Formats: sequence, C-alpha cells, structure tokens
Amino acid sequence: MYGSADRDESVFDSPDVFDVTRRPGDHIAFGLGPHFCLEACLARVATAEWADDEGPRILRNAFVRGVTEFPVTLTPR
Repeated sequence: MYGSADRDESVFDSPDVFDVTRRPGDHIAFGLGPHFCLEACLARVATAEWADDEGPRILRNAFVRGVTEFPVTLTPR
C-alpha cells in the first residue's frame, strides 16, 4: 500500500509527473499531525532550489519510488 500512496489518479492530476508548481494537496509524504516530519520544510526548499538540468536519479522498485541521489550544498548566511 505504501508504494501506491500519493498516486491515486482520482485525487492527483498526473501523479507520475514531477511538478514543483503543483499545489500541495492531501498527500502523506511527510506524515500528518504529531507525526509530521520536521525535515519537510527543508525538503521543499531544497526542491525549489534544485538547478540540476538532468533531474533526479530515481529509484524504482515494487515497494517505494524515490530519489537515490540529491546533492545539496548548505551555505551559512
């Protein structure tokens, strides 16, 4: 079931397309309520700042789909 999360075509338009302009919806990627992932904000910032023209290296298997490599450089202000 986890591998199908956030991929319901009746809920999400083009669920297989990576679209950074997509309006956040009722997804479970970062948990909910008291189980909300504290790294969610960092993930959103990192994704918005992503400038790699080649896109992510994607892991695909029967259980979960995800990014296998996502280099990020943090610079103090």
